[in-house]
Parts: sequence; structure tokens; C-alpha cells
Amino acid sequence: ATALDDVVLPALKACLIHVDRGVRHEAAIAVCALATAVPTKSRALFITLLDELESNQTMILELSLLSTHEHAPADTSTSFASCATATTPTPSTGMPPPMPLSATKRGRFRRGASTSPRKASQQHPQSSLASGASVVVSSDPSDACHHAIHGYSLVISLLLHELPRLPGGIPTKLVDRIIMVAEKLVISQFHETLPKVNPVGACTCVRAGYCMIGGALTMGPKAIASNIATIFGIWQTTSGQTTGEQKMMYTISTDPLTLDLELECVEATLASIVAFLTFCSELLLAVPDALNRTTLLLETFFPLLGRNGRLTAATNSTCLDSAKALIMEAFSWLPPGSFPVVADKIFMFAAGLIVSGTEDEVASSLMPLLVNTEDQLLDASSFCRANGVGQVFGAKDMTDSLVTLTSDVAHYNEREAVMHFMAPKHRTATRNRKSAIDSPILDLVLSDHDATPPTPLHEVGTWREPPVPRPASKVRLMDSAIHVFAATFGLKDGHEQQSAIVMLESMLMTPRERSSRGFGVGQSLVLELDRKSKGKTDNAAVVNVTATVLACLQSLPLHEATYDHAIGIGPPWMKTAKNLFFMLLPSPSHLIRRGAAEGLALLATLGVSEDAHTLQSTILHSLDEVMQGSLPNGPKLAPESIGGARAGSLLALACIQRTTRGVADASRTRPGRSRISNTDEEEKDNSPPTMIMMSRILPSLTPLGFEGETFLVRTYALHAFGLLVAYSSTMETEEYAQTLQKAVEVVDHNFLSAWTSVCADFHSGREGEKFSTSVAFLCVLLRLMTFLLPQLDMVKSKDTTTASRFSGMVSVILQSCSSHPMVVFEGLVFFDRLIANHHLLSPEALCISFTGEAAYSVIPVIMSVIKPDRPALFLEFENYDHLGSIDANLCHRAAVMCLSRCAQNSELVSPGTLKSFTLHGHMLNMLETSCGSRSFQHMPFHRSMSVSRNAERTSDPPELLEADLVECIESVINLECSKVTSHVEKRRVLLQLLLFAKAIMTGAADKKESNDDANRGEFTLSDVISYAVSRASDDSGIVLQEATPPRWQVKCQASKIASIVFTEIMKLSRNESPHSTLNMSPHFDPVEAKAHCIRECHAANTSSTTEAPGSFAIFHLEELIAAACSAATASSDQAEIRSVQNAGLQFLKLLVECFGDVRDPESAFVNPSGKEGNCKSVLDQYSSQIISSVRHALISVDKPDDELESAGGLGMSGCETLIVIAEKGLISDPAAYKRLTRPLVPATSELALCSYDESAMLRTKASTLQEDGRAVLMNKIAKLWALAKLRYLVDKEVVAEALVKRVFLELKKTELEVAIHSAALAIDGARILKGSGLSLIGMPLADSSTDRHDTPHERNISMQCGLTFENIDDIDDSTKESLVLTWPALASSAVSSLMKGLDRPASSNIEQADIKLWLDKLTPLIFSGLHDSLRIDSSKNIAAESEFNRATHNTSWHETTVMCLHGIRALVNDGNHLSATAAKEVGQLTLAVSRGILHPAIEAQFLSNSGANPTKHPDVAKEAHDEVVIEASKFLEDVCQSYVDGKINFGENNMILHSILSPFAVLQERSGMKLNPETKSIAFFEVISSCIRSVKKLLSSSDLLTDAHFDIELFVKAMIDAGITVLSLTSEATGANADIAKGEAASLVRDCLIQYPTIVTSTDKQQIVKAAAQQGSWEAWAIVCSQLDDASGFVHSLDAIKDALSDWNDASRHLAALAAMRSVVQDSVAANSAESIIGHVMTGVGAEIMHLLKAYGCMLAGGQIAEHRTAACTDCVRIIILTFQHMHASSSVSEQEETAVEQYDEHMISAFLSVVFESLVSLIVFNGLPNHIISGNGGVNADPVIGRICAQSIVLVARTTPLAFKASMALVGPEDRVMLEAAARAELSGYASGSREHAPVKKKISLTGFGTKQSA
Repeated sequence: ATALDDVVLPALKACLIHVDRGVRHEAAIAVCALATAVPTKSRALFITLLDELESNQTMILELSLLSTHEHAPADTSTSFASCATATTPTPSTGMPPPMPLSATKRGRFRRGASTSPRKASQQHPQSSLASGASVVVSSDPSDACHHAIHGYSLVISLLLHELPRLPGGIPTKLVDRIIMVAEKLVISQFHETLPKVNPVGACTCVRAGYCMIGGALTMGPKAIASNIATIFGIWQTTSGQTTGEQKMMYTISTDPLTLDLELECVEATLASIVAFLTFCSELLLAVPDALNRTTLLLETFFPLLGRNGRLTAATNSTCLDSAKALIMEAFSWLPPGSFPVVADKIFMFAAGLIVSGTEDEVASSLMPLLVNTEDQLLDASSFCRANGVGQVFGAKDMTDSLVTLTSDVAHYNEREAVMHFMAPKHRTATRNRKSAIDSPILDLVLSDHDATPPTPLHEVGTWREPPVPRPASKVRLMDSAIHVFAATFGLKDGHEQQSAIVMLESMLMTPRERSSRGFGVGQSLVLELDRKSKGKTDNAAVVNVTATVLACLQSLPLHEATYDHAIGIGPPWMKTAKNLFFMLLPSPSHLIRRGAAEGLALLATLGVSEDAHTLQSTILHSLDEVMQGSLPNGPKLAPESIGGARAGSLLALACIQRTTRGVADASRTRPGRSRISNTDEEEKDNSPPTMIMMSRILPSLTPLGFEGETFLVRTYALHAFGLLVAYSSTMETEEYAQTLQKAVEVVDHNFLSAWTSVCADFHSGREGEKFSTSVAFLCVLLRLMTFLLPQLDMVKSKDTTTASRFSGMVSVILQSCSSHPMVVFEGLVFFDRLIANHHLLSPEALCISFTGEAAYSVIPVIMSVIKPDRPALFLEFENYDHLGSIDANLCHRAAVMCLSRCAQNSELVSPGTLKSFTLHGHMLNMLETSCGSRSFQHMPFHRSMSVSRNAERTSDPPELLEADLVECIESVINLECSKVTSHVEKRRVLLQLLLFAKAIMTGAADKKESNDDANRGEFTLSDVISYAVSRASDDSGIVLQEATPPRWQVKCQASKIASIVFTEIMKLSRNESPHSTLNMSPHFDPVEAKAHCIRECHAANTSSTTEAPGSFAIFHLEELIAAACSAATASSDQAEIRSVQNAGLQFLKLLVECFGDVRDPESAFVNPSGKEGNCKSVLDQYSSQIISSVRHALISVDKPDDELESAGGLGMSGCETLIVIAEKGLISDPAAYKRLTRPLVPATSELALCSYDESAMLRTKASTLQEDGRAVLMNKIAKLWALAKLRYLVDKEVVAEALVKRVFLELKKTELEVAIHSAALAIDGARILKGSGLSLIGMPLADSSTDRHDTPHERNISMQCGLTFENIDDIDDSTKESLVLTWPALASSAVSSLMKGLDRPASSNIEQADIKLWLDKLTPLIFSGLHDSLRIDSSKNIAAESEFNRATHNTSWHETTVMCLHGIRALVNDGNHLSATAAKEVGQLTLAVSRGILHPAIEAQFLSNSGANPTKHPDVAKEAHDEVVIEASKFLEDVCQSYVDGKINFGENNMILHSILSPFAVLQERSGMKLNPETKSIAFFEVISSCIRSVKKLLSSSDLLTDAHFDIELFVKAMIDAGITVLSLTSEATGANADIAKGEAASLVRDCLIQYPTIVTSTDKQQIVKAAAQQGSWEAWAIVCSQLDDASGFVHSLDAIKDALSDWNDASRHLAALAAMRSVVQDSVAANSAESIIGHVMTGVGAEIMHLLKAYGCMLAGGQIAEHRTAACTDCVRIIILTFQHMHASSSVSEQEETAVEQYDEHMISAFLSVVFESLVSLIVFNGLPNHIISGNGGVNADPVIGRICAQSIVLVARTTPLAFKASMALVGPEDRVMLEAAARAELSGYASGSREHAPVKKKISLTGFGTKQSA
């Protein structure tokens, strides 16, 4: 960055004002190249140069005025000198002073530099300076201003080509200023003194102005539309259309200087007009009268340049040629027939230029564009015999050499004249396939970019877009003349056409033949070619004539009329043209031969049907004559010309077939054609005789061929045969199958011919020719096999091994000729088709032993292309493969695309194949090489060579290869992730890829240890980790050995790979553990990972495997965090690399997201209660690195953009990562929060407080010249979005409010400003979506949608201007995407803040009405957003967001839904500012939310519980996101609360009731089911709890209860039934969420029973109790029983209770019934009403309870009850003890109250206790007591806890009723009494262990004595 400011830019500025025009031109190109790398610096330079340009123009005008007032020469000189000194730039402006004008210049050898003294004396000094032809010393001080104006305008116009496509672009206002400055420069020619005093200065200003206008026009119609009226005004003023006279600088004059200067001004004017037509042709119809005005302009200028035009007398021939070419290019861009006045003159003018140019030996460059690219492979030649650019297919070194040897030199004046036309066009272009083979790889060279006609007028006729002009002025003139000649040829009548063709024919004749006009031209042509082609490939006359006639034929309609000629004869010019092409067929040039064949094919298909048949027959007959060695009706050909003539004839046959097929296809699809569509029979009748033509070709393809036939003929014959087969669509199926079989035989025969240098005696001596043509032959053979491959199914019955045999042939060809790019390219095309038709390689269809993978044979070929070609100096390691020497960009792209095809067909290739070739390393290595070979993409055109068009076709920019590589890398990674089915192997592959990407990100591979698996004894955890690192080092070493550190583009891609792979690891983790969270997965949990690895190591050590187990990501967390943080702060030479930083932050965000919830086991602690405390996160130790990286990104939000890239995207990524950190709770310090979020808090002066109508104050503008003006809005979006999300997390209680309290206190100063700007951004984001035809969630809007909720303002929005931007073109795509993705959060936050603003006192800066207006604009937006979210189910939303949300943002369907709900909740909770219409809308939304979100959440739970697949259910969403459901549930509660509080009125109650009750209806439909006990669905239980809470709120509403239409009795009973249903469904569910739902349901039933006793009578309760018992809803049964005053509930449900307690098939029923009865008994005892129920309990089910106690305690029912023994025994014992306590309490009351009747006497209690003690003793004997005080005899089933429960019960009875206890001892046996005594003693002693002598002395208890006394 320092060198750029201190060295590079000052040097370039100095060169821009250099005295030499060529230096200024090269400096402008250098600045333009710099703009592509450093757009921010170039923007600043752009503004600076524009300012200095204006100052220099002002200085020129001042100097001209000064010179008119000064009369004395001395004074004038002094004044000029002083002014020149004043205008000389000083070093303070960053630009060094210009070179002294007195300095002498050393002469250089260059074109245009005159070395003749006579010519130099004739040339005016000022004219020389203006034209730049030579350097002349001048003392005029205004010359420095001339140089500056020229250099600055040149670089400004060039920057206008590049900057709009780069980050930052050019603002619209700056374009307006450019046009304004250009207008000032152009009107300088009308200045009162400048043209007279300084004509050169005036000319320089005019040319500079038009140069800038031309550069602005290259930006496209959208950028220039607002200034097009000004531009037309400038053109019309210059041409004199406004005044009726030509108002140039000068009137009619013959002064050479005056004419040269005027010519230069005319040339600049025409260049700007052609730029308008080239880049803004759409405006011809869009702007009123633009077409007519343009035509008038051209008709005004044409007489000046036409035949005998005034400006043709100028001495500057280069400028004159350029101006003539421009006028013809302008007419070529106009729609056909739009210039009838001058059409004839233009035709004659073009004809004259063709003739004169041919005489000067100027050859046209159009031939490669006119011939079919499908025949391009015929031009291929071996390296040693190549003499043309297209013959080596873009091999870099060879192509550079051929370009140097064969290209013409283009002067910088010529290059400057065409520089605008090299800019990329903004119109959409379609790929026009010109091949019968469907291959995207072949389309790289065989498809042309056919631009869509700019206007409907251009679609009329056969208008063809003019080609890009060549830098060489004479070649450009010839090309434009041929193009306009062909365009106007069809407008002539037959006689004029005949004269034109005769004129072209005469160009090939000798002078004698021209005078005699004889026919014998053929032989003379051959002689002329032999004479003129010495040392040259193509003769200029032959090239120009061929190109002209061919262009004329292509510009004619499909069916040319015959005018007044008899049918069957056709126009005479066609016959002349036919003879002309036959004379050209023997040409030694492949290009001319191809052109002649194309021309004959066009002639054979032109004309009406009768003419076509006649002419076609004539041509076919003449071709037979040529193949026999003589011209039609002419002399014999020379022996050396027979081979070329025969080859051309064979190609002509194929061209006729191909052209006929093309004409038929075009006639069917062409709109508005006059002919009726051809039927199949008619098309067959009009088709040429295909079989006859094949019979002419096949003899040349036999093993020996014709005698005397050359290898060239065989090559052409093979290619022609392939074309005939490919385009023979009219054959019958059987006939076509036979033809295909014959084609296979031809391939077999000719494959052998390719390896034999001499096939026959007559081939002897022609070895050199074969070696030269062998490359073309192999390419043709490969192309034929490629075409036949998909057709082999038709001949598969005869030979099933054809495809396999072809594959072997191709492999042999590639091995033998692997150095030629064209052969390799065709081979890759073949393999691409083979992969697409891999079914042909089935196991039974293999001719040799094969692996079965179609990709296995192609990957070595791909590797040979993508491997780097390293010189011997760098061969530092052994076994380096020297393949990969193909240095052709097209081959590289073909290899990458073929590899992508392999990766996309996962069944073709195994992961082992990919792994064995280490593709990742080699592809990233190619990316490294491609990035290192980048150059300014327009450099080849701007340089001094006028390269061939063939060079352009084979020189794709490296950026295209880089894009293909990125796509291929992702495809290969996806293949490896999806192909591996084993989780273990997939984990190994993913981790290897992750560590590979990590090594590239850090730029250094981990140290590779020597790990020999076969020699190791045992695997350990450290071995697993080191082996994983070692495997990754193998791949990363390939890249790092080439470049250490890698380029930033490679690091950026590595970061993206890491994110992709880590996302796959997350998916794998979820698939492995679908019921657990990510933090419990072994990939992320260190405890689980360690245990898993230890198990795998143990398994590997005990087995025979030698491969180490796979590692886990958690073991490499430190390295991954370090790599991500390093990438997130990447820089180079003190310059921030934003792309790498952005990708690194995205990876860091994923790491935090996955590892943020993982606890660190080493930080665990034990709290005083003895339980393990909360551990810290595993990321806590890296928190400083993570926070530092995020803070670095957040700081970029406020910092101006640096000199490399825009920081807007980085700031957004930083904000996203900050939100993830906040969600995971990695920051626990409020001060740290404040420091981290300080860059996000806007200053008071940063945000303006304004009303909705003052939107201009909301627009954010760039603060500096070098800041990215198109992305500056991104910084504001990132800030406000992060603050909105942080506020939402606080509202959701994810982030503690205390942590961010300081942040929000500081934000409180600008809270209203933040709300208004957030609202404006949200509105603009929604407008962009709707303006694009999308809903507010990014889904396409259905045209038939009638339930839209858009306001009229939203339906009629203008997307040209927004609230936060002045012009939508002034913001880039990333900013638009951010607006679209962040609008929900911004809208939600703005609503909350605006509601607060309305409740505060009025501000002095804004009125309450303005705040209300903002809220009114925002409210319909969030309503519409929620409606759009609810309109489709979430399964479709998930698919939709993958289409719309391709980037790194997390905004999606559920985010939009959540944020809209959150915003509406703020409106509902306030309620005071909600209108009646909005309240009704809220009611509708409530019902929609219930149906669209709450219902699917409940249904999905039941579907997953029942085993059905939710994704296949037609009416239920795939998944209801928990966050959406929680927010929807809270929304429902808030609506109910606001309704109860009277804040909101829906107008009717049914809406809110339906919303709340409809989920209960779903539950009632599932009332017969029960949830899985392991159900943990947050969404399901949240919906239930929320609905119940909402019902409870409604029950407290006085308005609802007093509503006459509301049936409270029915409602209460329904709610009781709903509560019971919930309790029944969730009876076995566990977990915190389930407990909450159960508690809410129980509370609802209890409240209904208590609050409405008159509604629910005792009879109703009895029925509810009975129904609940039958349903198994025991919790509900217990609640209702508790509300009955007597035992009627128990009595009515006694049968169901007995059935439940007796059901041993389902032990779960026991527990629920026991727990419910225990609860009821316990409540009755507490309420002193036990006498009404305990008796019924013990009488009704007492026996069952005692039986359950003994069965569970002694394991009488087997192992099925083992899990719940303790709970069952506890409930049974508790019921028994409560019964005993009730009996004891009743007896005590009877003794105290004399009138009371004694219910239970001591004998009854003793009898009851004796039965109980007997059961308790059996449990103690079976289970024992703790500390082995009594050892149970239950063995492994013994549970001392149950024994202790029994002992506690015994002690309790003894202490409560000693007398009854003593009495009961007499009723038990002696053994039982001993056991009772031991149990009681153990309980009283606290179960102390140890010897008897150490035991504490306690009071002796003799239970035996109780029995003795009793018996006595």
C-alpha cells in the first residue's frame, strides 16, 4: 500500500502528462489495469484526474483569451510563460512537474515517425502534436495542458470501462458530472478565441470530450439513460442540425492542418456515436425519435467521408481510415432498412473500399467468424509445422510466438480509436450451439455468443451484429466495408447483385483476363496464388473475395426471391458465385477451403425450392468433377492442387447437409416467416441425397483409399462423413442404424491408419504431409467417436463392446499425442460423453478387463492436464510425474469441467479413486497457478499487436478457469461426502479434508511424523491424532511445495472448503445421534470423543487391521480456531484482504456455533451440595482470539475502505459471528460486551432524525473518495441488524440484560434515530423483494394469488429510488442481498422502539405524528411478512431458502416468521396505538398462526410418535422449528392478555377462541394415543402450555363471560375435557417441558372445578372421574376426586381401578393408579375427610394394594417390574400408613367425644397391623436392610431401600400406637416377631455397622415378650 501511494501512482500521473502521446496511452492502460486490482485507489485517482482535467481546460481558455489582448510579442511570451508556470502541477498535488519542453527527444523506430526531411518540413508542428505521429519540441506553454487533457481524458474513459464492474462502481451523480465536463470540452470548439488562437488545443478538448462520452456510453443504457438527451444535444450541435448548417470548428477550407484537425474531431464524434449504438442500442426505441436523430447525424457526416468528400483530402491517413470505418460501423448497427436515402451510396462506397484495400494487400480478419467453428479442428497442425494461431489451440508459448510472427503492428493511435469497443457489453447473450454433439465442454469452442437483438426492429430480416473492430486501421476498414457491403447486398436487385459479384470476381483475375473477361480463371488463379503466396499463408485478394461473398450469402433471407428470372435458373449472380467458390476450393489454405465449402453449401440451400433443387444438383455434379481433378467445365487442375480440391469437395458435401438441416430448423422456429411450416415429408423431399453423398466419401475412408489420395483428403473425408451422419435426420430408423454400423467400421479402419506412415506405394514421399496433418486426423477421429457414442444403443445388439473399444482407442491416442492441446481437448470431450452414457460400459459390454468405473480411465488424463509443469530446477522430490505439460487454458477448463461431471455422477467413481489421485491438492495448486497468471483482460487488445481472431477464441481469461475450479472443488467434496456410506470412513474423509483446508489457510503444513501402521504394536490416542494430521499433510504438501504461503485466493477457497466440510460434519453428527444435541456428539464433546477413540483403538489392536482409527474434530480444535482467526485477520503488505477475512469469519462462526455449548471436562468443579457444577465452554480458553478476530471485523464497519477491497461484507460477517457468540454465552463480562459492541453504536451525528417524507436525510453517502460508495450502506445495515438481533436475544432471555445494560444505556441517546433508520432499511428491503416479483420471504409470487395483504403503497412502489439510496444502481448486489435478508429483524426492532417513542414526551426534532407515520408504514409490512411466511408450509420454505439464500447469511423462513411475530407482539402488548383495522388484522393473524404453526407442531409430534414419516404427510409440515413455535405461542398469549386487558378488540370473540381451542381439537383426535416417555419436543409442550395459559386468561375476562353469545358452561366443560386429555396424553412423558405442560393442565382442571362449582355438578364430576379412570388419566382422576366431598368418585371408578391394579400385562398402569390413589388419600387426610374414602379404598382395592406390595417387593412378577419397584412399594406403604393413621385418629376422636360412635377399636387396628406386618416382614426378608444389618435372600434382586421403607413403617406404628402395636405382636408368628424386632432396632440405631462391642448401648426391646404376655 505504501509503495502504491509513494511510487506507483505518482509515476503513472507523470506518464499521463508526458509529451509523448504513446507514453500517455500506455500509462492510461496501466492505470486501467491497476483499477482491476485496487478499485478504491483508482476511484480516488478518477476524481482527482477529473478535477485536474477541468482546471487544465480552464487554463487553456484563459491562455487563449490572454493571447488576444496582448499585442507585443515579448509581452505575450512573458504572459504565456507566467501562465504556464502557474498551470504546472506542483508536487503537493501528488503529481510531479512535466518534462521540460525544451528537452530533446531521441528518435525511435516506430510506425508513423517520419524520417524524411521533406515530409517533416511539410508537417505542421501543432498538427504533429495533435496526432501524436512524432515528438516535436514546442515553446507553447499550452502544450502541457494539451498533454494533460489528453492523458486524463484517456484514463477516465478507460476507467469507465472497468470501474462499473468492480466493487464500488461509479455513482450516478459522478456520471452526470462526467457528461457535464465532456460537454464543456466539446463546446470549446465554439469558443470565441480558442479555435483561432490555439486550434490544436480546441481539437484536443473536443476529442477528450467525445472520448469521455464514449467511455460513459460503455456503461450501458441504465447508467446513461438520464444523460442521453444531453449527449444527443451535443451531437446535434456539433453536426449543425440545431442551426441548419454544419457548425464545425471551421468552414470549408483546404488547409491541410485545418482538415486534419476537423477530421480528428469528426472521428471522435463518430466514435462516440458508434459507442452509443454498440452499448446502448436499446435506447433507439426507448428514447423518443432517437433512431431518426441518429440516422440524420450519420447522413450528415457521410458526405464528408464518402467518395470525393471534403475530409478525404486530409493528410492523416490513419485517422481517415478510422473515420471511414466508424461511419460504416455506425450504419451496420442501425436496423435494416432504416437508412434508405444513403443505402445505395454506402453500398458503392463499401465496394470501392474493398477493391482499393485489396489492391493494397490488406486482408480481412472476418474469415474465422464467417466459417463454421465445427470445422476448426481441420486447421490443427503439429507444433513443428504450425504457421497460424488457431493451429495449436491456445498452447501458450507456441501461440505467443505465432502471434508475434503473424500479427501486424497497431499504432497507439489505432488502438486508441478502438479502445471503447473492447469493453464488455451489458446486453444478455445466448450460447448458439453449432454442433450436433451435446457437450458443455465442446461448447467452449463451438458455440458463439449470439447477442440478443437490441430492439424489435433489429429482429427483422437477417441483421447480424458487427464484429469487434481490429486495432489495425486498414484491417478495420476492410472488415467494416465487407460487413456493410453484405448488409446492403440483399437490398439490391438481381442486376446490381450480379455486377457486384462480377466485380469481386475480377479482383482475382490478371489484367489480361479482365480485358478479355474470359472464363479461364481457374488456372490463372492457381498461378496467381502460387505467385502471391510466397511466404504468406493467405492471399489478400482471395481472403477478401471469399469473406465478402460468404458474408453476402449469410446476410440473405432463408429463401431469396428470383425476381424476374425464370424458375429453375435462379439469379445469375448465384451461378457466378458458384463458379467463384469452385475456383477457391483448391486453395492451399484451410480457411479459404472451408469458406468455399460453406459458400457452396449456402448456394445449394438459397432460393425458392425449384431454384434450390436445380442449383443443388448443379453443385453436386460440379463437385464430382472437381473430385476427378478438373474444375467445372474448365481445365484440369495442377497435380499439387488436386488434393486440396478433393478435400474441399468432400467438405462441401458435408456442409450442404449441415446447412440444409440448419435452414430447416430455422424455417420452423423463425417467427413471422412467410412460408408454411415444412412437414416431415416436405423436409425429406428438400433434403439433399445423403446416401449418394456418403457414397462419394466412403471410398476415401477405406484402408487403402484412392490411388494418389493424400492423408489430407482422408482427414477431410473422415470429418465430412461424421457431419453427414450427424445431420442426416431424415433417414429411416433401420437405415440410420446401418449407417451407424458403417461409421463404427470406419472408425476401426482409420484408427489403424493413423499409426502407419506409408499405407501404399503412392504414399511414399508424403510422410511430411502426414505428420503435419496427423493432429487434425486424430482430432477428427476423436470427434467422430464422440458423436457416435450416444448413438451406440442402436447398434448395441450387433456389438456390445464398441464403447469399451472406443475408450481404449482414445486412451492410446492421448498417450501418443498428449502434448497437443487440441487432441487432449477432443479426448476430454469424448470422456465427458462417455461419463454421461456410462451405461454403455456395463460389465458384459467390456472388451477387456476393466475396473468398472467409467471415470477411472479419464482421471489420469485429467491429472495430466491439471498437474503443474515444473522445470527441472524445482524437482526437489522423487517420483515426480512429468505429465501436465499442456499449457492451454481451454484444456484446463475442459479437464476441470470433465472432473466436475465425474463428481456429479456419484455412481461412476468411488472415493478410493478420488483419494488415490489427491485431487484436492492438485486443483488448489491449479488455482494457485491460475491466480498467478492473471493479467489485465483487455491487455492483448490494447497492446501493439493486432492479433488474429483465432487467438481470441482460444484465450479465455483465467477468471473463467478459476470459477470452474471453485465449482469443481465443491463438487468433488460433495461427492466424497455423499458417496461414503460408512459413518466411520466418512468421518475419516471429512476430517482429512478439514485438516487439509486448515493447512492451506495457515500457509504451513503440520509437521509430518513417520507413522508406519504396519510396524506398530498398539494404537493410542496420540497416534490417532498424529495419523490424521499426516494424511492431511500429503494433500496440502502438493500446494505448499509450489507456493508458501499460498495466494490469498487459494486461502479464501480453503476457508470456504473448511466451512463446507464442517457443515457436513455437523450433518453427520446429527445423523449418528438424531435424538441428541451437537454438544453430545463425539465430534464435538471431548469426553465422548476420547471414549470413542479408546474403544476403536482397542478394537484395532485386537484385530488384524493396520490402519489407525479416525480422529475427531474436537482433538484439533486449537489448530482450527487458530486457522480461522488467522484467516479472519488476513493481510498482505499492510493491506487488509477482505475476501479471506470474510471466508475465515464464516468458518469461525461455524466453530463457535458447534463448540459453544460443549463443556470443558477439565474445568468441572464440585459445589458444596456434592453435585457437579457447570463447566466452562471448551472455547473459553480461545475467547480472546475469537473476540479479537470479531472485533477486527466490527471495526471495519466504521473504518473507511482500504485500498484493496470493500469492507461491507466483512462487517456483516462480523456482526453475524457476534450474534452467535452472544447466543452461546462466551462473553460474561459487561465491559467486554461494551468494548466489542462499541463500533456498532452509532453516534448522534451519524443518524438523522427525520420524518418519512424527508427520506433524503436517511441516505448514507461515502465519506471519502476512495470509499466504496456502492457498499457504504452495508455498514449501516450491519450495525443496525446486529443491534436489533442483540435486543431480541435479551428479550428472549438468551443474553442477560445486565451484560448489555451499558450498551443499551449508550444506545438510548439515539434510540429513536436507530428506529427510524431501521424502519427505512426494512421498507427498502421489502420493496426490493416485491419489485423483483418475490414475496417477503423470497418466494415467487403466484399470479393467481388473491389473498394479498399489501397496502396500495406497497403495490405501487418504484424501485429506482429508495428511502436509503438515491438510485438502486448505486448499491451493489451484496447490499441488496443484505437489505432483503435483514429486513425482518430491522422491522421488528423498529416497531418496538417506535412504540416506546410514542409513549415518551414529544421531541423537539420530530413530532409524534411523524413517529406515528413511520409506524403506520411499518405495520403493514410485518403483517404482510407474516402472511407470506404462513402461506406455505415450512418444508417448502426450507427448499426455497436454499435457492434464494445462496450466500453466508442465516436469515431464512423461520427467521422472518420469528421476527415478524416478535414485532407484532410489541404492537399487541402496547395496544394503545393499534387501529381497528390493525386489530382485526391481528385477529386474522392469530387464527393463521394457530393453523399454520401450532397445528403442525402438534401433528408432527404424533406422526413421529406413531412411526409415520412426517415428510410424506400431505397436510403436515416437515418440521416446525422450535423457535418459531415458541414465538408463536408467546404471540398467542400476548394476544389473549391484551384482549383480557381491553387493549385490543377483534370485533368478534370467535376468532380468538378458534385460535386457542383448535390445538385442543387436534389433541382430542389423538386422545386414544400416548406420547413416548422419552419425548423431548420443546415445541409440542410449549404449544400445550401456552394454549392452557391463554385459556386461563380468557376465563378471567369479564367481557367474555358476560357476552350473550358465549356459552360459559360449554366452554368450561370443554376445557376440563381438554385438560384431562392433555394429562392422559402426557401421563408417561418426562422432562422439564412435560412437567410444565402437566402442571398447567392440572391447574386448568382444578381451576375450572373450583371457580365454577355450579357448572360442574357432583354428577358431572363423577362422570369425569369414571371417564378419566377408564382412559388411564390418573392425574386428572386424582384432581377431580379431590374436588368431591364424598367417596362417590372412587366408587364410580372402582372397576377401572381394580382393572388397572390387576393388569400385569402393563405394569405402567399400576404405578399411575397407585400414585393417583395415594394423592387422593393424602389430600383427604389433609382435608379431614378421610373417613369418606379410606374405607372404600381399603374395602374396594385393599387386597390388590397388599398384593402389589408383596409382588413388587418380593419380585413375584418377574423382571418386568424391576425398574419401578421402589416407587410402587413406596406408594403402597404410604396408602397403608395413611389408612393406619386415619384409623388411629378416628379411635382417638371417639374416646374424646362421648357422643361419638366408635368406628375403629384397638382390636380392629391390631388385626389390620398384623396383616400389614406379615407383608412387611416378607419384604424385609427378601430385600434385607442397609449395611447388611439383615441380608436379604433375594440375591441380585434384593433392594435394601425397600427393606428400610418397611422398617421405617414399623417404627412409625410402634411410636404412634404402642398398645395396638403390642396387641398386633400376638397375632404374628415368632419368626416374624424376631424379624420385626431386628428391623426396628436397625432403624432406631441408624443402621450402624461394626462389631457388637463398639456399637452404642441402646435400650433393649423385647418384642417376644409382647407375645408371651399377650398369650398369658
